[in-house]
Amino acid sequence: AASLAMLAVVVQHDPHFVPRVLPTLERLAADDWWEVQCQLLIVGAKLLEVVEPGCDVWDQLISLLLRVFRRDTTPNVQKVGLAYLCPHLDANKLLLERFVDVLGDLGDRAECEGARRDEYALDQLLDLHDPEQLPIPSACGGKYQLPPLPLSWKATTIIDEVERRLAETGLKLWEVQVIHAITVTQRAAPPEPESEEEREEREDLALMESESKLASQESKESKSDLRDEHVLSLSLERFGDAMLGCIESPQFAGFSLPIIRTWAEHPITSQKLLENPALPEAIQKVFQAHEEELGEHQRLVGQLFADLIKSPIAGPAATALISSLCQAFPELLENPALADLEELT
Repeated sequence: AASLAMLAVVVQHDPHFVPRVLPTLERLAADDWWEVQCQLLIVGAKLLEVVEPGCDVWDQLISLLLRVFRRDTTPNVQKVGLAYLCPHLDANKLLLERFVDVLGDLGDRAECEGARRDEYALDQLLDLHDPEQLPIPSACGGKYQLPPLPLSWKATTIIDEVERRLAETGLKLWEVQVIHAITVTQRAAPPEPESEEEREEREDLALMESESKLASQESKESKSDLRDEHVLSLSLERFGDAMLGCIESPQFAGFSLPIIRTWAEHPITSQKLLENPALPEAIQKVFQAHEEELGEHQRLVGQLFADLIKSPIAGPAATALISSLCQAFPELLENPALADLEELT
């Protein structure tokens, strides 16, 4: 396994070496040792960076990766495949489909494995602040730190494929987790920490740059902001109704309520979300339930809308929404969580 880690370094510096190592990699693909399989996926992902798409070697490489990256392999192999193949999903439709297959498999197994849930959980793979480490030997020893998926995937590609799956199978918890990563986590990505030396170097460089270069950089940053807003708008367009349907579900609340908060508090998506006719119906269903059935969940939904009423962006629309709901269904005010909301309006 360690020698394969070295191979990943070598082929990046000499792409012509790739056809010579493929037969060896093909033989190793039959090895069921999980650490060898992990290294094959890492090497294969590195090779995708240097091989020309569409050529014979490329097709062999995709075939090799699909042999190793499967739904019926161990969770460690699945996680390594997800982390390292993530940047290459646009390159091959079969790879994208397998990626989402494995993502769903991990999520489904996490729900039904009980005590072994942590082994299958997607949480750390989708969390920018708590990356997962696996005890896989690298070229220099130690552990691999798996890069969080939202840092590597193309969000629009994932949105398209998850939407297709959702239409086929109905909403599952892992899909809500992925939508959460696309909206909440993706927009909350923290900047890389900057050392004092890096800061001084950046400031010196900025002083030396011409006005045209600075303008160009500002243009790039503006386009990056627009791309974030496009992803947010697209996620609302594709998944808005599904997430509003989740409001009444305590099972999905930990992920669906932060998604709704993100859409509601962003100027690009706030109005479209809060004026969706499905939203008051969903809130009505939550507060119609007896408190002993959904008491804690009602409190969480109530807190969300209390915060939105105070929000400078969502406040007016959220206030109008709750006021009209209470006027149309005054019996809902018997629920103390909604009565507290009505007082805020």
